[in-house]
Amino acid sequence: MKGSEWAEWASQDIDVEGITGEIINDAVYERNAYVEEKYNVTVTGVEGGMNMAQVIKTSISAGDYEYDVVTPNMYDTSSLATQGLLLDLNTIPYVDLKQPWWDQRANSDLSINNKLYMTVSDLLIMPNDATWLVIFNKKLLEDFKLENPYSLVEQDKWYFDTMVEMSQGVARDLNGDSVMDEKDIYGHISQFENASGFVLGFGEKVVSKDENDLPYLSINNDRAVGAIEKVMAFMLDRNYSINFQEVPGSYLETQKMFEENRGLFKTTAIQVVIRMRNMETDFGVVPMPKLDENQKEYYNFVHPTTSCIAIPITNNELERTGIILEDLTAKSRYTLRPAYYDVSLNYKYLRDEESVKMLDLVLDGRMYDISQIYNWGGMGNIFFDMMQSHSSDFSSLYAKREKLTIRQMEETVEAYLEIDE
Repeated sequence: MKGSEWAEWASQDIDVEGITGEIINDAVYERNAYVEEKYNVTVTGVEGGMNMAQVIKTSISAGDYEYDVVTPNMYDTSSLATQGLLLDLNTIPYVDLKQPWWDQRANSDLSINNKLYMTVSDLLIMPNDATWLVIFNKKLLEDFKLENPYSLVEQDKWYFDTMVEMSQGVARDLNGDSVMDEKDIYGHISQFENASGFVLGFGEKVVSKDENDLPYLSINNDRAVGAIEKVMAFMLDRNYSINFQEVPGSYLETQKMFEENRGLFKTTAIQVVIRMRNMETDFGVVPMPKLDENQKEYYNFVHPTTSCIAIPITNNELERTGIILEDLTAKSRYTLRPAYYDVSLNYKYLRDEESVKMLDLVLDGRMYDISQIYNWGGMGNIFFDMMQSHSSDFSSLYAKREKLTIRQMEETVEAYLEIDE
């Protein structure tokens, strides 16, 4: 079962009607045809729409075996899991989660109490679309004689402070009206979600897990709090950073700004790169910046609106499902993944070989924060809410939400323990 909540994010990776000449479409067709012929089955996707979670719940509650596999967004999947409506993917026969076509970071980040009710694999392309990165405008980079972010990444010097300094050096009151708005040049074209993108990109999760794979609040530490202060100071400063939620015309207006060379950086999801295929000026992509030289890896968070893989408890043909799901996923590694990654992105939308290398870093560094998926006590939205209220006071908001977050987190863990019983 698949969902199609928004046109640009509609599922295009489960089934198609036939060969059309479109790269992604034809890769899905080739993959499905291979599996259908091998196992004498038909791969069919059923649209769930905005009420996908309810459709799945209704079917399961009625005891119906309608869907072998479901692919709701992560928010909906967490709700279904805590209600005991999904199976632990670790228990599905013939599904080998250690294989490279399964996202190992997702397997690790999304489990609770060593139970995995949702994950990500090469079967789906939406998790790629929902991965965060930074896009930069090459013309502005040259006009202001700034160091190339590609070189900074190669030298392992792509830091948040560097990005801020470059942004401050570019911002200009273009029309001379003494008001910085969407008519001017900004260093950073942004959105409220980027506060989470930066903090998580520093490797600071709101919720981590202990040695027993149980969640605990981990964001209230000195390194994270200092990083949050930096991020908020930058993103709330309208002299350098502008958020589409605060602009008339919303998202399309800020996209237009970037396409018209009025933004040096644009931090957003990979899907937006695809939308800018008609931009005349060349642009490049880099991972989310590191906090400082002590950070070893690049981390690029995946937004929980992405689809994921889950199996309903009403599925009574698990061996059959496991065999076919594993083969579909493995085949996707060599058909759908190259179509999306090596062809569609690298050569149709991105503009240079360096971007290809950067995209490797972005997707290899995908990470997931379960606090955003479950949003216990509203803590998963804490950075978004700070941006929306134009507040940089993390400590106060954290203190207000801490007890409720812990209680709701404990309730989720208890629900999973009851499922095991």
